[in-house]
Amino acid sequence: MCDGPVHQTRRQSVIFGARSGVNLNITVYGARVELHSGHYGNWAPNPAMTLARLLASMKDENGRVLVDRFYDDVEPLSELERKAIADAPPIDRQLMDDLWLGGVDGAPRTLTELITMPSLNIRGMASSRVGDQASNVIPATATASIDIRLVKGMEPRPTADRVLDHIRRQGFFVTETEPTAQMRREHSKVARVVVVRRLGARRADADGPSDCPGSDPDRGKRTR
Repeated sequence: MCDGPVHQTRRQSVIFGARSGVNLNITVYGARVELHSGHYGNWAPNPAMTLARLLASMKDENGRVLVDRFYDDVEPLSELERKAIADAPPIDRQLMDDLWLGGVDGAPRTLTELITMPSLNIRGMASSRVGDQASNVIPATATASIDIRLVKGMEPRPTADRVLDHIRRQGFFVTETEPTAQMRREHSKVARVVVVRRLGARRADADGPSDCPGSDPDRGKRTR
């Protein structure tokens, strides 16, 4: 595959797998309209804070996903795959320097090892306005878009369902459609979650037969 950065060593590399993903767009709700913080602060729930707490509940400080059973379906690496990772050139320190990073998630494991595991990433957040456009309001809604990178063994739907169950365990009423006024009156915490599924992840056997035409004269005679 051609999707990805040039290896930090500038050496050619062979990639045996690719993480796929499933996306979830999450919106949480406060009052029907924005409210002035001087008049309603400490009383009206702030959906931006509610969403921040929800997202923080999904991962620990070292980047491990806290959603129940999130890692259950991960297919373990083979002995050859683990050896290849161990033998890979060290790149983390140079990469941290290039990207101005004083620390990374998952340490002391390396990037080469960590990208063989699934991840949960907040790819964007929005609520009211900031900078010169900011005003003293309690937002009416807050939205986040997350992408989950899947590895071999994981499927999009069961993984998304586990995240939805996690959201419910945080006390949210979950709906796929825009919540009605009655829904919002009946539940103190409402989350609209829209799931966008893609294909599952793939990983080729590092010690399996080649798929390159002409590389194996007996290739057509083998039973796959």
